[in-house]
Amino acid sequence: MARQASLSSLRREAARLAVPALGALAAEPLVSLVDTGFVATLGRIPLAALGVDAAILGLAFVAFNFLQYGVTPLVGGALGRGDDAAIGRATRHALILGAAIGLTTSTVLILGAPFLLDLMAAPAEVVPDATAYLRVRAISGAFVLTVMVGHGVFRGLQDTKTPLAITLGLNVVNVVLDAVFIFDFGTGLVGAAWASVIAQGAGAAWFLFSLHRRGIPLVGAIDRSEMVALVRVGGDLVVRTASLVLT
Repeated sequence: MARQASLSSLRREAARLAVPALGALAAEPLVSLVDTGFVATLGRIPLAALGVDAAILGLAFVAFNFLQYGVTPLVGGALGRGDDAAIGRATRHALILGAAIGLTTSTVLILGAPFLLDLMAAPAEVVPDATAYLRVRAISGAFVLTVMVGHGVFRGLQDTKTPLAITLGLNVVNVVLDAVFIFDFGTGLVGAAWASVIAQGAGAAWFLFSLHRRGIPLVGAIDRSEMVALVRVGGDLVVRTASLVLT
């Protein structure tokens, strides 16, 4: 009986963590899907431009999902040891890397937009819209990676409800702003890009606020050796992710 009760308790705990996590994973792609739905009303060329840019942005940011998956075991291990200081360090390291990588990626996308679109063999009629959208969406680089880190940290803390709530809230903001910018302000494809940037920024701010509310110090000492270890793990995951995407 005791064993059955223990197994039942484990199943309940697994479901408590897994169900919200699955919901958050399912909701994450909605930003792009919502953009697609609204942009489809603008015509063939804006929709084609969005399609090309979605491929570029997907590769640019998904390659760095090691920030999400790398920080989870670090935070989880520290939680198990009762080491609050280690939780704070792991979170800070991941956030710093996310900001640095995000800003670098944004710069590359903004400056290299024409080259990247040429590399994707974008039709000439699509290039102006695609360039404008890509350069605006690229601004959200640090926001996107901060959101990734937030997901990873909260999973390590065994809290999957907070990421789900933030992901759903982020998508609500995106839907509302898409409608306002595209239909009320008439800003078209660029308006959809700004809606996504603002929504991602709101999501990043919400994650940072939630981490602060949990008592995790976002400002403090940096352990260079621990950050290097995270980068090494990240390098392996970047190679893996890039291989999966490109093959």
